[in-house]
Amino acid sequence: MPDETGVELAVRRYLASSILFDDASRVPADLALLTGRVDSIALKRLMTFLEEEFDIELDDDDVVERNFSTPHDIALLVCSKLS
Repeated sequence: MPDETGVELAVRRYLASSILFDDASRVPADLALLTGRVDSIALKRLMTFLEEEFDIELDDDDVVERNFSTPHDIALLVCSKLS
C-alpha cells in the first residue's frame, strides 16, 4: 500500500503530465487546483486516474472542495480510502 508521500507524488505527476502540462517538480503539494486550473472535465479525468491507479472507489460524497483543493488534500483522500 502506498504511503501519503508516494500518493502525493503520483498525483503531482499525473496533474503535471495530463492536466497542467508542466514538470511534476513544479507542481507543489499546496497548489490550489480549484481556482481555475482544473475544470469539471479535468476533475473527472483525475478521479478516474485515482480510482484506476489506486484501486479505490470515489463516492459522490468524496467530491467536495476540501478533498480536491490541493495535491496534498487528494493524497489524504486516497490514503483514507486505502486504509
